[in-house]
Order: sequence, then C-alpha cells, then structure tokens
Amino acid sequence: MLPGLIRAFGPRIPRLGLADLQKQRIHPGEPHWYLQAIGTSPGVRELGYGRELLRARLGSCDDENVAAYLETSNPGNVGYDERFGFAVRGRTRMRFGGPPVWLMWRPAGRDARWD
Repeated sequence: MLPGLIRAFGPRIPRLGLADLQKQRIHPGEPHWYLQAIGTSPGVRELGYGRELLRARLGSCDDENVAAYLETSNPGNVGYDERFGFAVRGRTRMRFGGPPVWLMWRPAGRDARWD
C-alpha cells in the first residue's frame, strides 16, 4: 500500500503516520473485529454493495460472538452504521487537522441479518 499512500499524500505522509498513532491510542482494548476500510466507489453507491460487505463482515462477528469497531469521518455514515447495531462511543478530532471522527462500537451478540 505504501506506493499508493505516497502518491495520495505526498509530503503529508508524516501527518498520516502521526494520525495513525493517535488512532492507536484511542482504539478499544476489548476483543473485537476492526472494520477499518469498508466502502464502495462513488459510481456504485446506493446499489447495496456496501450494505452487503458490512453484513458479511458482521455475520462473521456474530458467528464468533465478537464485537465490531469502526471509525468514520463522514457524519452521514453515523446513522447508516447505527442501523447495523453500532453506537457512537466517542468523537475526536485528529490533532493535525481533518474532520471530526466518530468512534463506533457494535457489541457482540447482535444479528447482522437485519438493517
């Protein structure tokens, strides 16, 4: 992934590393699946692919009876993720700029077959 990150962030790549360190400090310590990067390309949004990706991963969480955690910087995703049983656990701002980040937790024992 490093070549793509360098192309995308260029001279700002050190800030990306510092942001990652900050995220590690706020990351929950309880056992969970970290859903770091689930998303779809803009051209196929609203077609249900993201929902199915999320359902599939949450199905694994349910099968293993383990919690799930994700972060989103898109306020529109908060309500979307809540439909799958996530709740906002906190909100933070990255120290080096950027939008607010919502920290979302879905406890073990939920059922991903609904939305």
